[in-house]
Amino acid sequence: LHSNPARPLGLAYSGGADSRYLLERLLPFQGALFLRLHLLHADHSLRPSSGMEAEEAERVAKAYGLPFHRETLNPKALTGNIEAACRARRYGFFEEVAKEEGLQAVCSAHHADDQAETALKNVLETGRLDRLRGMKPLSKWGSLNVWRPLLKVRKNLIVLYLRENRLSWFEDETNESP
Repeated sequence: LHSNPARPLGLAYSGGADSRYLLERLLPFQGALFLRLHLLHADHSLRPSSGMEAEEAERVAKAYGLPFHRETLNPKALTGNIEAACRARRYGFFEEVAKEEGLQAVCSAHHADDQAETALKNVLETGRLDRLRGMKPLSKWGSLNVWRPLLKVRKNLIVLYLRENRLSWFEDETNESP
């Protein structure tokens, strides 16, 4: 990563396996590189358990002494494709926090399996092979720098690490839906 130790770094933290893994991998750098982490959580309010997950995410932030920022979305106020609308609001929230807190970037825990899914989705939605590409490790969302350091890490290795270290995470049951 292109880290600037003078500025804090945000972590998009859902409490799922991917973001929990990235948090655990970034924590050792807090003291060594003067990295200051902020956890950012967007509660999409699409599942009954999402409020409880947001509270657990906040508890994790407090346990590690990290600033916590939470946005609760109102899905009934969103229009069009709900997934795209939630993503736009989530990244808008990240951008707002980045400006307020002077964050250099927000790290997202997208991994290699997400990358493959994104590339396939791009082709299927457009019918064009030139869309056979995934996410970039460094990108922008408006003025927000987005870093994706896990794009070469497979999901099974993430879960293995968490299990071996007895770390808990939330499973979003909608991820299993075709």
